[in-house]
Amino acid sequence: KMLTNQALFFISVSAAVCLLGPTILALYMIRKHRASWKAFLVGAIVFIVTQPLIRIPLLTNLGFTAWFSLFTQSHMVLYLLLLALSAGIFEEVGRFLGFRFLLKDKLRWENGIVFGLGHGGAEAIMLVGLNYLMILITAAGGQTIDSLVGIAPYMFLVGGLERVLAVTLHVGMTMLVLYAVKLKKWIYLLYAVLFHTIIDCVALLKTQFGWTIWQTEGYLAVFAIIAVLIIIKLKKRITENNNSLLP
Repeated sequence: KMLTNQALFFISVSAAVCLLGPTILALYMIRKHRASWKAFLVGAIVFIVTQPLIRIPLLTNLGFTAWFSLFTQSHMVLYLLLLALSAGIFEEVGRFLGFRFLLKDKLRWENGIVFGLGHGGAEAIMLVGLNYLMILITAAGGQTIDSLVGIAPYMFLVGGLERVLAVTLHVGMTMLVLYAVKLKKWIYLLYAVLFHTIIDCVALLKTQFGWTIWQTEGYLAVFAIIAVLIIIKLKKRITENNNSLLP
């Protein structure tokens, strides 16, 4: 049995959103607002270095130790909290180092947006985009993945929707870190870590309360709205700071 045309269409939509969406938005920011390609690339590199190259291998290696394996089983809630906190620390400190040392002459709100698009875009490609692309290639070859047959077609849109929310969140967190670096208000780096941790507690909430996919997406949507408000507020503050420095 093959995937339906509707399922394949929804997979294609989500794949396009994940593989192309953030880059297209970054291109618009670069053309329209003279944002920097370097900020976009640094954002992507920070995700790749902090997550696939450092944090995930570290957690994987810890998983092979007897004490950590026992800890994850006997203290599941604490373990999931630590997972959320570690993601916040690694990624937000990575963003901080990116701005502090690689983009210190590009601390404008436009570059905060494209940095977040690069960071969230890299995550979207690695977590969803490439997987959905492989499904499409497999289907084009006349094969199917048995585990996917029977899934309601609209569910394949959820991957794309979640990445839209996640990229929005990444932009919001990036603006917090940019503001911290630009105005040397280091408390905003802590805010970014805490915000990231609370968002990633969604895995804990799913496990503890048996949340459905829609409850999960709703949780992320609430914080995505907060992220948009953060972006608007900090864009204004950073612009006002730039204007105050003009002769």
